[in-house]
Amino acid sequence: MSVLSDDSWAGAEIPRGYDDISDQVETRNCELLNADENAGSVQVLFDKAEPSALKYGKSSSKDFVQSGADDQLLLFIPFQSSVKLHTLQITSLPEDGQQDVSRPEVIHLYINRPRNMDFGEAEDTDPTQAITLSPGDWNAEGTANISLRFVKFQKTTTLILFVHHGSDGADAVRLDRVRLIGEAGTRREMGKLQKVGDDE
Repeated sequence: MSVLSDDSWAGAEIPRGYDDISDQVETRNCELLNADENAGSVQVLFDKAEPSALKYGKSSSKDFVQSGADDQLLLFIPFQSSVKLHTLQITSLPEDGQQDVSRPEVIHLYINRPRNMDFGEAEDTDPTQAITLSPGDWNAEGTANISLRFVKFQKTTTLILFVHHGSDGADAVRLDRVRLIGEAGTRREMGKLQKVGDDE
């Protein structure tokens, strides 16, 4: 069983035999499209601290990200190494009574793209995995524990998370935290092409 450090918060249990590898994300090179500029930056999604909405019962305006023009988000996540992804954990904590903001309902994932996609490209491209979430998939911590098709995510250097739409026809979607669970690989050397081999 993976053990988190004392200052780390987990919205759901980590599957036995795997680790939280969110520290493998190159946060400075992440890119988030269609984010509301009044919310937090993309880096807050990988914050190890408990979301303020849970800790204090009220959200800090910079402790989550929210979509702007509509209920879609495109998040580009590069890794420091080639990783094996087993589980995706997404925390979303819309405030009570906020009818125009929802949790994600349909998410498409794409791997190993050198850059972020645009929304038209994402709509027209078959995803590595498509996910549809129902209200019952969210636990008391506001977290959905999403099992990935592990065989398809064995050598993942980048991940694109496309929130295709939120639930209940809301105008915007909200993300508080993203956790990536799996196995870290050998850190790649900057400036060198990664050799594709059997680094199982």
